Amino acid sequence: MVDPLSDILSLLKPRRQGSGVVDLGGDWQMQCPAFRGVRCYAISRGECWIMVEGLDAPVHLTRDDCLLLATGRPFRMASAAEPSGRSTSAPSMFSHDRILTVNGGGACVLIGAHFHLDDVYERLFSSALAPLVVVRDPGQREALGSALKGLWRELETPQPGGRLVVDHLNQMMLIFALRLYVNSQVQRPTGWLAALSDKRMVKAFAAMHASPEQSWTLQALARQAGMSRTLFAECFKALVGTTPMAYLNQWRMAVAADHIRTSHMPVGQVALAVGYGSGPAFSTAFRKAFGVSPSEYAMHDAELAGMEKTSYDSSETGIPLTAVGEKPKRFLKRTEKREADS
Repeated sequence: MVDPLSDILSLLKPRRQGSGVVDLGGDWQMQCPAFRGVRCYAISRGECWIMVEGLDAPVHLTRDDCLLLATGRPFRMASAAEPSGRSTSAPSMFSHDRILTVNGGGACVLIGAHFHLDDVYERLFSSALAPLVVVRDPGQREALGSALKGLWRELETPQPGGRLVVDHLNQMMLIFALRLYVNSQVQRPTGWLAALSDKRMVKAFAAMHASPEQSWTLQALARQAGMSRTLFAECFKALVGTTPMAYLNQWRMAVAADHIRTSHMPVGQVALAVGYGSGPAFSTAFRKAFGVSPSEYAMHDAELAGMEKTSYDSSETGIPLTAVGEKPKRFLKRTEKREADS
């Protein structure tokens, strides 16, 4: 069975930057500046508030609430809607796989994980999420709760192979949170996540994901969903926010980028694998999507792999530079120009 959510997460390859359990007490507040990637938190005990830049009012969070932040907006979590406690850096608190106690603890326990996404895929992921996603679905939290308890145990009592176990538990935390969001009856998903909750639309998504090389037409995709072409196009645009063919092209380009990075296939073979009959047509579409040609993208990826570092700069972000790396200036300039023109 084709599973679009698994397809997308496998392609995105979210890499854990760090995780942790923080037991907070008294008056406290935790700041997170503008960030890249995904932040995932769960309230294991007590209550707190979150304020996200651009949102009108603070949001009250209680036990078992789970939240996702992926649009990069700065945010603040605190013991009160108008906090007075000393501010602490959120990235540093969740960057070293540890359990921390603040102000003696006892009032609120946060379990969190921070993930990095490659630039190529970050927009695909963030486009499907609101600035703040809060999942509140008591009937479906058991699986998420098991992952959170397992993570807490691993951090509390480290065991051989613990780093790999923590990696997997963090991935589970993210997947379960997304699954709860897709099935939520309170806060409806947006973008491609919304289509995954539609029984007819998900069939078209599954078809595109299973066979990106196929010469899909609007009529053929509508047939997969069991709908007329006009109704399918209208429903797809309403749910996803873009046209079926635009999403298909976005998916093809993401798959192509992954092929270039992981398989080192010749450009002509990559073009055929994502439904392009000619290399030049594929190169034109790739350049339009990423601002560089496939060969330039491959060079950038090779340079990036050689420039990654292993040290931490926890004084500012707490993010391992290994996970972020440094982009060659040539690629940065072209990417920035493409974003400015869009």
